[in-house]
Amino acid sequence: MNEDNLEFFMSAFQEITNIGMGNAVSSLSMMLNKKVDISVPNLEVIKLSDIFLNMEEPDEIYACSYVKMEGELESSLVFLIEKDSVKRLIKESVGLEIKNITELDEMSSSMIGELGNIMFGSYTSAISQFLKINIQITPPPSCC
Repeated sequence: MNEDNLEFFMSAFQEITNIGMGNAVSSLSMMLNKKVDISVPNLEVIKLSDIFLNMEEPDEIYACSYVKMEGELESSLVFLIEKDSVKRLIKESVGLEIKNITELDEMSSSMIGELGNIMFGSYTSAISQFLKINIQITPPPSCC
């Protein structure tokens, strides 16, 4: 792929990502019955193992939901939530006060996973419809 084609591809994929994220944030906002703001998605091609090297505060603690996107477009999707946002989401959703997100109970951990599923589902649905292709997400791994 030459540099012009790569630039066109990245620009097109950035727009597709914006559409997918817009749908995902709308779903999250409806679920929480609150306005949700996100920063404009940043599109970079990196190795999954390098994801934290590209963050402003790589040593910060985050909650994470991760799935694979399969079908006519394959990818990994990662949903990261900063620790203060995790605490606020859990408090507003289920009324629990969380002191340390590294010690989430099963219900809180499951809720973060479900938020990821909602975001991923809305995101992949928007991309699938926009590109008229068949894609789906795998169930998230049970862990932690």
